[in-house]
Amino acid sequence: MNANLFVAGPFWAKLESKQNFYIPIPWNKIIAKKAVDEWQLKDSKWELENKSEKLEPDYRWQTIDSWVTPTKAIRIDKYKSVADHPWKYVSFLHPKIKHSERCVQDSNGLFLENSVQMSEDTCLVYLSTYPIENGWYRFGGENHLVEIESEEIKNKKFLNLLNQPIKRTFALVTPGIWGSNRFSSRHPQHESFPQTMDMLTDKPVPYRYRAKGNLGRGRYAVPSGSVYVLTEPLNKSWWEWDEAWFYWYGNEAGSEKSEFNNESIIKFEYASILWLPVFCPGQPIVWISSPRLLQRYQRIVGDTVKYDGKSLKEIDIPDPYTGSRNLKGKQSLGRRTLFFNLGFLTINKTIDLSPWFPSGKEKPAVIVDDSDISMIHDMALYRQSRVRLKPDQKVVDAGGFFNTEALPEGTILVFPIAMKDDKSGKQWEPLNGTQSTDIYLGGLESIGFGHCNLTFNGVVNI
Repeated sequence: MNANLFVAGPFWAKLESKQNFYIPIPWNKIIAKKAVDEWQLKDSKWELENKSEKLEPDYRWQTIDSWVTPTKAIRIDKYKSVADHPWKYVSFLHPKIKHSERCVQDSNGLFLENSVQMSEDTCLVYLSTYPIENGWYRFGGENHLVEIESEEIKNKKFLNLLNQPIKRTFALVTPGIWGSNRFSSRHPQHESFPQTMDMLTDKPVPYRYRAKGNLGRGRYAVPSGSVYVLTEPLNKSWWEWDEAWFYWYGNEAGSEKSEFNNESIIKFEYASILWLPVFCPGQPIVWISSPRLLQRYQRIVGDTVKYDGKSLKEIDIPDPYTGSRNLKGKQSLGRRTLFFNLGFLTINKTIDLSPWFPSGKEKPAVIVDDSDISMIHDMALYRQSRVRLKPDQKVVDAGGFFNTEALPEGTILVFPIAMKDDKSGKQWEPLNGTQSTDIYLGGLESIGFGHCNLTFNGVVNI
């Protein structure tokens, strides 16, 4: 059951009509008390049908039976199929009791707590692939108890919607969590999922849960009601969605001790600097690293990189102040000297450093001591002063002068990727069968930052 039980929700319903429960209204519909409106996609731009007045929605939920009802028909029906939130927030004082007696603590014994109170004629509704035995269950934290009743879905309109093939457009009725355990995205990243041409959505919703006593990793979810427009139709119902769309980057496991694989098959680690390009007169660029950075690289790729019949883990890490063979510099007493902005650097010896470059091609490079790399890193950073102008005139806005820092162009970073053993025999092909591609990482891509060349080599199963 752990692998086949799926629950969707929460939704809500009125007690006298649980089968016709309420779901979030899609973002393309604006239903207010005085009028209704609708967002339409025209020439790749979202436009309101009624451009003369911008409405704010008064209703956030609609019944499942009215899902295909046109917006204007909902108003003609006097808004019987829509509703606002059925809850309100209530604050109350919560006492903190002494451990030895049934008295409030003398200091900080009372604190204010917020709760959510449902209307008495409503209930929460969850959809489940398995019936749950009727009874009382702990729901949420602090031993909150709820009474659960399981009912078979008998609403034929709803069952028909679940089995209806999805074309080029669809809307979420629950928050959508895509991506991996570390990264959140707006849509499935699998190559067979059609590209998202346009979206109508709101800011992401923070998502975190607790299971089996463990607090899960924080994620961001696409809010419910978000509308997707795809480049081509899916032609599949919700039940027929390909598991591969969720497979590689997975859902979060209930806990670290879960015995079934419900987390991502592919795991990404943080990237760290391997070689840092630094300006040096006469070179003009020298790549700098240190034994500690090379040690991490050796630990990551030590079994996959070969050199002269040896794996990289069998090769000793070069000593500090070792240079590459193609390094240029002033010769003196058999040693070379380089000039940097901070002073002179003497090279004790030169060797072939090509095994320590992911491409296998040696660049002009120097290995410095671990105590020096931080100073050189600070010297090599790309810095730029920028201004933010006022929207109506070419004048700097108040507080609009700021600085940006970035790694210099040509920096080589490395990060490990691990793959769990997959019994299905599926092949992970993140770059459509190729090993290298261009990608933007980080922010400020609109002004030229973050353009990277990403290369995959030697993914190791764990």
